[in-house]
Amino acid sequence: MQYVSTYNTTLPLWQSCLRSMTTRRLFFILVAILLMFSFVYIFLINITVRNIVEYGTLKNQNAALTLNVDSMQSTYISQKSALSLSVAYNDGYQNVASPQFISTAAIPNASFAVKYP
Repeated sequence: MQYVSTYNTTLPLWQSCLRSMTTRRLFFILVAILLMFSFVYIFLINITVRNIVEYGTLKNQNAALTLNVDSMQSTYISQKSALSLSVAYNDGYQNVASPQFISTAAIPNASFAVKYP
């Protein structure tokens, strides 16, 4: 009687690939993978540094624009406080004796009109 082996001789794919590779080929593949990860790591660090520099630039621009808006607001307030009735009268404005307002009754289909109390 002949001995029949019950052990499965087929190996998984990764084991058969490793068995067929030489040590030199495996070394170069691992070095290539290491170099690839190194380049990806350097690229990601580069992107991070660029984002940090861009954030600082934008923060400085934001501060400058905020200062500019603040100075414009102070100029507006000072010019607004300089206005008076005498300046308005000199420019040709005059008081209205009986002001007239548009009522919602004068506008047909005025469902959009806002009624104030």
